[in-house]
Amino acid sequence: MDNYLDFLNKLKDRSNFSEVEKESIQMSILDKEENFSLFFLKRMKPLNYWFEILENHTYIDMLKNGRINMFLQPIVDSHRLTIIGYEILVRGYEENGKLIYPNYIFKTTEKTKTINYLDRVCREISIKTAPEFGLSDYMIFINFIPTSIHDPETCLKTTME
Repeated sequence: MDNYLDFLNKLKDRSNFSEVEKESIQMSILDKEENFSLFFLKRMKPLNYWFEILENHTYIDMLKNGRINMFLQPIVDSHRLTIIGYEILVRGYEENGKLIYPNYIFKTTEKTKTINYLDRVCREISIKTAPEFGLSDYMIFINFIPTSIHDPETCLKTTME
C-alpha cells in the first residue's frame, strides 16, 4: 500500500487510543495486489508498532532505499605494526545525504522490531562491497547481532555463501 503512511497518520491523529489499546489492537497492511491469506495473520502487529514505523520513517526509508554505506576500521597487529584486516562499519544516510548515527539506528531497530532485517542487510552490504575496496588480501571483521540468528546453520551458511 503506497499511502499506508497517510493512513497511519490519520489513524494516529484522529484517534485517542489508550496505551492498552495501542498494544492490544492488532493490524497488518496488505499490498494492492495481495490477497488475504493466513500468512496475513502472521504479520499482525500492535498499533504501537505501526506508530513507531510512522515516527521513525527516516530510518525505515533508509532501509527501504538502501542508503547504507560502509566504512573501514583497520585492525592492526600491534607487534608488527601492520594492518591485518578491517572491521566493516555500516552507516546510514538520510535522503539529503546527512549521516544517520548508529545510536539512532540501533534504538530505532528496537522500537520498530527490525533488528534481524538490519543485521542481514548490513552483513550483505559488507560482504558484497568488501571486494570493491580491494580487501581480498585482508581478513574482514563483520559485526552481527547474535539474537538475529534464529537458525544458526542457515544464517551462517547464507552469510558464508
